[in-house]
Amino acid sequence: MKRKINLSMSLLTIAVLFLSAALVLSGCYEHFNTQIQEQVRSETRLLAQCLNNAENDISYIRTFDSAGIGNRFTLIDTDGTVLYDSVASQDVENHADRTEVHLALERGYGEAVRFSDTLGSEQFYYALRLDNGHVLRLSSETGSIYQMFLDIIPLLIRLLILLLIIALLVAAKLTKNIVAPINAIDFVHPENSVIYEELSPFVTHITDQNTQIMHQIEEITQQKNRINVITQNMQEGLVILDKNALILSLNKNAAKVFGVKSAAVLGKSFLNVSRDLKINDCVSGALNGENRNIVHELGGRVYRLYCNPVYENEEMNGVILFMVDINDKYSAEKIRREFSANVSHELKTPLTSISGYAEMIASGMVKPDDVGMFAQKIQKESLRLLTLIDDIIKLSRLDENAHDGENFETVNLKAVISETLDILSRQIAEKEIKISVNAQDIQIEGNTSMLSELVYNLCENAIKYNIEGGELRVNLYKNDTGKVLEVTDTGIGIDKKYHDRIFERFFRVDKSHSKKTGGTGLGLSIVKHIAELHHAALSIESELGKGTTIRVVFPS
Repeated sequence: MKRKINLSMSLLTIAVLFLSAALVLSGCYEHFNTQIQEQVRSETRLLAQCLNNAENDISYIRTFDSAGIGNRFTLIDTDGTVLYDSVASQDVENHADRTEVHLALERGYGEAVRFSDTLGSEQFYYALRLDNGHVLRLSSETGSIYQMFLDIIPLLIRLLILLLIIALLVAAKLTKNIVAPINAIDFVHPENSVIYEELSPFVTHITDQNTQIMHQIEEITQQKNRINVITQNMQEGLVILDKNALILSLNKNAAKVFGVKSAAVLGKSFLNVSRDLKINDCVSGALNGENRNIVHELGGRVYRLYCNPVYENEEMNGVILFMVDINDKYSAEKIRREFSANVSHELKTPLTSISGYAEMIASGMVKPDDVGMFAQKIQKESLRLLTLIDDIIKLSRLDENAHDGENFETVNLKAVISETLDILSRQIAEKEIKISVNAQDIQIEGNTSMLSELVYNLCENAIKYNIEGGELRVNLYKNDTGKVLEVTDTGIGIDKKYHDRIFERFFRVDKSHSKKTGGTGLGLSIVKHIAELHHAALSIESELGKGTTIRVVFPS
């Protein structure tokens, strides 16, 4: 640093000295050149005045030549013929084409600078037209200025050398004085350094930069912590690898999926985390610059894995492995496929029965007395088929959220319960079910027909799966959790192991009993969908042989 400052100051000093010398010489040249030209002009005007007063200008001008005037003077006729020249001893060529002569004949005066073949040097010419039409011209050699400068150059060089030596010594001393306080600065705590006043802004700047750097480090640390918090708490698994498949980062969910501890595998190969061939092949493809994604099962759940290369300046620098849990979506798709298969089966069964009975009647295999019985069976299967189709249509509409938020109005649940029990009165009477209703006057925002369907399905199930002479209790009340609808029966009950499945489509605890009662296995699925569309919570309490309670809690 010291050497650079010294060199810079020395070069600057040399440049300034030479530039100053050049400017001084240039100024002097212009000054002397102007003086010489002005002197020629004055002499020409003076001589012209004398010639204008003389009777014979040629004779008069010879007296000046004999007087030894230093500058060359020439007398020229109106046609350019040289009448007299103080330098040329022989005949001189016509001067009509000379610039200064031409200008003098035209406007009274003229001047020019050019090389003279007669004198062999560069001359300044000034010409004036006399009263008699002749032209008087004087000239002076400009080279005399150069000679003057050549004479003073040795002195100028000695002066420059002396000034240069002094300047270099001063530059070295100044450099030392500048660098010494800088070298003494404590850059950790520069504000405590003893320095010259001129360096105070520099030290202040360093202090500010130290503070700014500390703030930036703190901000980067906070950002890193935020990123860690986000990645560690995100639902998806995230693994970041370098170009050698070494683990740079592994969030909590990814570590959980792979069954490892994040701290234990950082900096290690991805093979320490996974030996799964399908996953490793996905990572290898990304390391080769390919974007890969696969669906794979890990730990009993289904994930979609995205393996993408990371580029920096068009160079592959690592891999990001992103793991999305699609187990619920995958399960829903599986349920949908099973639903389609179940629908086909459930529709085929009554249709087969109807077709068989009809074929027997058509072929005459049925006795006339039995036709009525077979017709009743066909009617029963038809009703079962229509009920099934109706439930399937309801579920399809609910799946599409066709009524979500539409046609919502204020619904009186107590009135809905009363209407539903009136509709089911015949079935209640057939099984001699005892009804107990304890309902507060509660209203909710919802779809009237959907809520009627929900209450109907719950009450119908409570009747179907109840015992002869059993009891059906319907409670409607409000508590801290919300507005609660409870439907309780004293029927066959449901084993605890089936509690999580009774809301599945076509699921039946007792298939023989469901067939006997005409159940489709879709009633509680419809209840579940309607509850979800009304943002209600659905729960079940049941014990085998002791009855069942299904509870729907609507938000307040």
